[in-house]
Amino acid sequence: MSLEEWVEYGWLRREPTSPGEIKDLLGIVDRSLADSKVEAVSTDLRFIAAFNAALCIATTALRASGLRTIGRPMNIARLLLLLGGHVCAYSRFSRAGRNCIVAPAAA
Repeated sequence: MSLEEWVEYGWLRREPTSPGEIKDLLGIVDRSLADSKVEAVSTDLRFIAAFNAALCIATTALRASGLRTIGRPMNIARLLLLLGGHVCAYSRFSRAGRNCIVAPAAA
């Protein structure tokens, strides 16, 4: 399925972006990756930080393409875009906690 089809189905919308927005998103990715390496916190929190980085880099790819997801359920669409649909292991691993992961403020 192409991104154009996602726009046609109403899952994505076109929205202009700016270099500043992309820079801010990449900053969030860097910070989340750094947080994921902090050994003083639990493995669960490190995983959440790494997942947030993956979510944010997928958001960055969409925003750099001039697209934005529509609605909160579409957060998973960014992950699917990034991982090519191979999210079954994560879904089983953190089914109960998946709503704890917050999309970055710049998204």
